[in-house]
Amino acid sequence: MVFIKIDEHTIRCIMKLEELSAMGYDPESLQKEEDPEKIQQFLHEIMEKAKAAGIELTEDYRAVQSILLPGHYFALNFSNIQPSEQIDSLVANFLQVADAVEAIGRENLAEILEKEGEDKISAFNAFMSKLKELHAAVKDRQSEPIPQEETYENYILKFPDLDTVERFCKAAAFNIPGRLYKDKKDYCMLLEGNSENVEDLNRLLLLACEYADAVEPDRFYSQCLEEHGDIIIRENPIDVLKSL
Repeated sequence: MVFIKIDEHTIRCIMKLEELSAMGYDPESLQKEEDPEKIQQFLHEIMEKAKAAGIELTEDYRAVQSILLPGHYFALNFSNIQPSEQIDSLVANFLQVADAVEAIGRENLAEILEKEGEDKISAFNAFMSKLKELHAAVKDRQSEPIPQEETYENYILKFPDLDTVERFCKAAAFNIPGRLYKDKKDYCMLLEGNSENVEDLNRLLLLACEYADAVEPDRFYSQCLEEHGDIIIRENPIDVLKSL
């Protein structure tokens, strides 16, 4: 089972169908929501596994979509955007439009429909200019939120042997920066997420489920590998092993 942060509001859980079956569930009954109590029990188990993996999948998140993926995988998307917040946003947008119509005058808007050619274009441009002025005035009255720097997760992939690592790298369609270590009996690949590769990284993590023994967020494990493991490839191990 692997947990992937899609964006700041969405977390995806991906597991093999065999793993789902071993937990005592099947995708068809979960998707049809035939047994609400069993679904709640399933979601509770998923949240416990996320907590063990270091993922903050709290009760603020709701399961919003379940998907059957190619290769016998089951995916579950969680979102922390509440329906009431979505409604509030929509209503706020409607109110802004209503305020604009009231300020400009419904009759002035209706006149645009009666005009032709260049006069219609000119009148419409004047309306849009007024609308932008109103929107700017509203923004000036609102307090600007403090921007938060978005962080991107690094992941550790654990492989049983170097041959499996090579097969994974040759199957990978994307290069993600990282390093390859040898830690006791495991080969550990660090993949570094950033703003430019987050989508490719998510696809690569899904592929890794077919090859790696474990796929998990890096919780200072890479620091331990730097101190106690053996570095095999310092930069871009996927590209290096793909070329062999």
